[in-house]
Amino acid sequence: MNRMAQLHWILFLTALSVLALVPTLYASAGDVDPIYKCCVEDCEKSGCVRDKCFQHCKFSSDGKPIDGPWYLQEPLYMRWKQWDCRSDCRYHCMLAREKERENLGDKPVKYHGKWPFQRVYGIQEPVAVSLSALNLAIQFHGWISFFIFLYYKLPLRPDKRTYYEYTGLWHIYAMLSMNCWFWSAVFHSRDVELTEKLDYSSAVALLGYTLILAILRAFNVRDEAGRVMIAAPVLAFVTTHILYLNFYKLDYGLNLKVCIAMGVTQLLIWAVWAGVTRHPSRWKLWVVVVGGGLATLLEIYDFPPYRGFVDAHALSNATTIPLTYLWWSFARDDAEFGTLALLKKVESEKKPGMEDPERKKKKEEKAREKELKKQKALEKAAKLQAQQASNAPKRSERKNVKRGTEEENLEDFVDPETPFGEKKQMSRQMAKQFSPSAVEKSWYAWWEKSGFFVADANSSKPPFVIVLPPPNVTGALHIGHALTAAIEDTMIRWRRMSGYNALWVPGMDHAGIATQVVVEKMLMREEKKTRHDIGREIFVSKVWDWKNKYGGAILQQLRRLGASLDWTRECFTMDEKRSKAVTEAFVRLYKEGLIYRDLRLVNWDCVLRTAISDIEVDYIDIKERTLRKVPGYDKFVEFGVLTSFAYPLEGEELGEVVVATTRVETMLGDTAIAVHPDDKRYHRLHGKFAIHPFNGRRIPIICDAILVDPEFGTGAVKITPAHDPNDFEVGKRHNLEFINIFTDDGKINSNGGSEFEGLPRFEAREAVIEALKKKGLFKEAKNNEMRLGICSRSNDVVEPLIKPQWYVNCSTMAKESLDAAMDEENKKLEIIPKQYNADWKRWLENIRDWCISRQLWWGHRIPAWYVTLEEDDLREVGAYNDHWVVARNEEEAQEEANKIYAGKKFHLCQDPDVLDTWFSSGLFPLSVLGWPDTTDDLKAFYPTSVLETGHDILFFWVARMVMLGMKLGGNVPFSKVYLHPMIRDAHGRKMSKSLGNVIDPLEVINGITIEGLHKRLEEGNLDPKELEFAKEGQKKDFPNGISECGADALRFALVSYTAQSDKINLDIQRVVGYRQWCNKLWNATRFAMSRLGDDYVPPSNVDPDALPFSCQWILSVLNKAIAKTVSSLESYEFSDAASTVYSWWQYQLCDVFIEVIKPYFAGNDPKYSSERNSAQDTLWLCLDYGLRLLHPFMPFVTEELWQRLPSPKDCKRAASIMICDYPSIVESWTNERVELEMELIESTVKSLRSLAKESRERRPAYVHCRTNPVTETINYHKLEIETLANLSSLTITDDNVTAPAGCTVSVVNENLSVYLNLQGSLSAEAELERIRKKMDEIQKQMEKLSKMINASGYKEKVPAQLQEENAAKLKSLEQEYSSLEEASHHIKEQTPTS
Repeated sequence: MNRMAQLHWILFLTALSVLALVPTLYASAGDVDPIYKCCVEDCEKSGCVRDKCFQHCKFSSDGKPIDGPWYLQEPLYMRWKQWDCRSDCRYHCMLAREKERENLGDKPVKYHGKWPFQRVYGIQEPVAVSLSALNLAIQFHGWISFFIFLYYKLPLRPDKRTYYEYTGLWHIYAMLSMNCWFWSAVFHSRDVELTEKLDYSSAVALLGYTLILAILRAFNVRDEAGRVMIAAPVLAFVTTHILYLNFYKLDYGLNLKVCIAMGVTQLLIWAVWAGVTRHPSRWKLWVVVVGGGLATLLEIYDFPPYRGFVDAHALSNATTIPLTYLWWSFARDDAEFGTLALLKKVESEKKPGMEDPERKKKKEEKAREKELKKQKALEKAAKLQAQQASNAPKRSERKNVKRGTEEENLEDFVDPETPFGEKKQMSRQMAKQFSPSAVEKSWYAWWEKSGFFVADANSSKPPFVIVLPPPNVTGALHIGHALTAAIEDTMIRWRRMSGYNALWVPGMDHAGIATQVVVEKMLMREEKKTRHDIGREIFVSKVWDWKNKYGGAILQQLRRLGASLDWTRECFTMDEKRSKAVTEAFVRLYKEGLIYRDLRLVNWDCVLRTAISDIEVDYIDIKERTLRKVPGYDKFVEFGVLTSFAYPLEGEELGEVVVATTRVETMLGDTAIAVHPDDKRYHRLHGKFAIHPFNGRRIPIICDAILVDPEFGTGAVKITPAHDPNDFEVGKRHNLEFINIFTDDGKINSNGGSEFEGLPRFEAREAVIEALKKKGLFKEAKNNEMRLGICSRSNDVVEPLIKPQWYVNCSTMAKESLDAAMDEENKKLEIIPKQYNADWKRWLENIRDWCISRQLWWGHRIPAWYVTLEEDDLREVGAYNDHWVVARNEEEAQEEANKIYAGKKFHLCQDPDVLDTWFSSGLFPLSVLGWPDTTDDLKAFYPTSVLETGHDILFFWVARMVMLGMKLGGNVPFSKVYLHPMIRDAHGRKMSKSLGNVIDPLEVINGITIEGLHKRLEEGNLDPKELEFAKEGQKKDFPNGISECGADALRFALVSYTAQSDKINLDIQRVVGYRQWCNKLWNATRFAMSRLGDDYVPPSNVDPDALPFSCQWILSVLNKAIAKTVSSLESYEFSDAASTVYSWWQYQLCDVFIEVIKPYFAGNDPKYSSERNSAQDTLWLCLDYGLRLLHPFMPFVTEELWQRLPSPKDCKRAASIMICDYPSIVESWTNERVELEMELIESTVKSLRSLAKESRERRPAYVHCRTNPVTETINYHKLEIETLANLSSLTITDDNVTAPAGCTVSVVNENLSVYLNLQGSLSAEAELERIRKKMDEIQKQMEKLSKMINASGYKEKVPAQLQEENAAKLKSLEQEYSSLEEASHHIKEQTPTS
């Protein structure tokens, strides 16, 4: 801000202050409240104005004047606090005139009149508040800057320009603390407690500010005299401040004096400052000093006994306002002036020849230290490199020459840009590390464009068909969708590679309620209109517009997961073909008598104004009184309360009957009171009537043994047939009246009575209770455990409401569906896992008719027309239940009505309701294949092969698909149902936005920071407390965000988790682990490619018998992995399949085979020429088979790596790995002998590695073999053992040759012990202790086994085979124990005795 602008501000504030003072300066004695005036006059007559207290209140202990000035009377001050008379006037004197005192009624005197003549103890309040608000606004921009500087951690150094901002902003801090004093004046007459707190806090703030500012100033004043001038007033200020803080609560009079001293000290500091500074703006500070002195004098003048009718306190504060701004302006100028001066000085010091010698010396010392550290680091690195060179095998000459002559070109490791839909162009060289984003780029678009996902209805291959559970059109990909996609794509890719005509059909559900809610919110947000404002036709058009623009995003996200769906068959539940199928199904079922219309109870949502399905109701358990937020209500609503009230009985002599309910408002619709027929308490009331207290309705007392439990409550139950499911059944059994008391939006209708009509249901609850209390009928309200139904779409409390709806009679269809799964002789449907058969049986045996109509506008309009005859008395749609005609279109309906009502005049009106979304979803396996038309797809692919979905919708969707499929399609829609677990977080909690544990699959694939996770939460609709709690949850679970994992790692993790029963506790760290495993695959392939070379051509076949031992072994275990993977996939054990593939790649190929063949490639040793060639061929076979084996689980990385493999000669290679054959067993590869030998080698290596612990130093080892076969095996495979165990040598010993001293021992089995030379690092005591513990463990096993073998009846009861196994096991343990004894003896012999 320039100087002219500053001057304008000062003048403006001064003018406002003067205006505020005008009423005060011109106020005379006549303007003062007459009561106050008479009080002072009487005080003057009493002579206690000057030397004695003129405030001897009538509340004082003795009612007599108090000697001395009032402000020195500490006891009186304390009494003021006790009386709390400071909140109004403190001048209600005993000497006030009797007449005025009588009028006041002993209440505190208030200064009446209109502003500006209303004097308060302080200042003119309206102007004061305005000026203070203005003053704070001026500061606001400075504080924002201050926090910005702190956030970016800018340096607080005088040679940096930011120092100017810092010092200026510290002055703002002081000015804010001064405003505490200012505000204390404003509130002084209203809330003295607040005044005291403000005074105290401002004192502390001023003290802290002054110390910080003075220290900063003192250390930046370069001469000693200046420092003294700064420090001296600071010490004086601190001293007075300490006095003030100590005496504040003790002596009010002394406090006032200290306050004056503080003001003078502050003026002194400013005056010294004005003297020290040397820039042109110091005049501002002198003005502040002079003005501050004037304000102090005015404050002194305001103290008694000098108090007059002019408000000196107001003058003081009004003077301070412009001075404060002027002072702040000067502070900024001074900081800038001082900083610029220092910058000039620093710049001059930086000139050549002007550097400070001391500073130069420090720089040189730092440089020397840095150079020394660098030299030590280089020496350490050289030493480490030399050590590694001595231990590692020699590199090939070819590689050394290549590295020496060529430098790596970074462009060779980067994939070129690939046009969309074209085959991916890969880099010349494989990148050194796996990058998910780079690898997973471009492949999917090429797969889709190439038609690899498309199934042929005319193919001769056996079909394998999956229908994707249609996600909601409003939805975005969540972790449940990712699990579904991962499992289904694994199945479909495996079957496609296994020679099946694989079809995976994608689709979307129109999601009636969810979509309508989204578009209604958008309409309100953008146009401030409801759907009723624009009408049905325009609204539905807007929903279609929204669907075409935003809907279906999830299908694009499924592409990112690699889902190989046949996109040419993509469908939508409300497209033309699917709509035709829905209409046809409704008409056929209606004509067969399976669809009918009836008046029944439904789950009603008062916000959405529609019936909702059971799956859309979430139930929460309430233990006691609980307040919940309900949509449409400002106040929280109480639940978990059982209210008891009485119904007066007809006939005064009968008295009353007490009932209880959790929904007391429904008593307005009560039509009976039920008791148990055997309850003797109520025998006298059988057949009697109660009288409704609000409308006089006679309420019969009925007997019902089914509903009433005489032991519960009072034994009498109120019956509301129209608003409770149990009462509804009672109403039908006893032919009761059904009275609906609610409108569609949840308000009391005319049936509820004029007293309550129009009240929202939960406000009516309170009104009914109050009305019962007035009539003396209310008894009590107590805690009650209950379940509360909440709509998952709107969060509204579900209201049971009686409505005419369309229903499907499910009894016969349910029986057929039950038999399809449970009839073992003619089983058509298999449910996996089998544990869900019990749920299937329970649900279908207890099935109720299915309500299929919804009061929405978005959905399939019910193909039913209501016929209103000209002669009908009731003209409302649906008034007569027999006036409905069902047809495929309006023309057909017209023809049908003409037949039924021939010769009569009528009007047709289509039912405004739509069908339940689950109705169209239940037809999905049929409709996606073209039903009701007989299409090629329907003939080729129906019934489908398997349905994969979550177990939570087994009834709501799966059962209905089976019922409709068998009824309309003539067969079950699928032969198998695989139900995957529900995903929870790592702690087993349900995923919820309020917990912050919801995982977006795309965030796992692409990675996200913790700030990004927080931002997603903030974009939701959580309240502040939930948001904070959710953020804390995210910080705990994802402190560093989520690393980029890629689609392959996520898919593999999700499939691996499927073994976890009915719940998956998803830990993101496991996904991260699989992403790191992808890097292992990548590096294994890089190693293989480097060993194969550019000119390598794979053979068309290999002879396993001619291969080296390690090559025979890896092919044999690959055979087993293939067999296990295929059998696991066929039995839907996806976790086992994934685990098998993982184990082969990780523990057999990478950890063993690749390591064991490295010596073959270490140089061009002619003796390994044959082994080297065999290892190349085997390595290629392993990669080719292994990648194809893994492909269904990890499509992207396997495609990329497979495409890099060289092609075999004389063989046309498939374009993509996904259309290659899935690996099958090669019988000639199986070699049990080799596997047994490798098992012994691996056990030996494991023992040696265990002895070496973490050390990677190559050491000599010794093997003690006790049988010739073991000796031969170890001797034949010395190279493998030395390589895998990282040994410098391996020596085979026997009973005549022992291992040297300094060896540690491990027993591999009863025939083999290994010794590792740890000379110099072996502790004999520790080794003996380890062996002793192992011997103790074996001793316990031997004793347990011997006890079992020697038990009575063992030989008679235990099978012979098991006896043989136990005997062999005991012999093995005895031999192992003997080996350990021998090892212990060996160590003792080698240990010198002291």
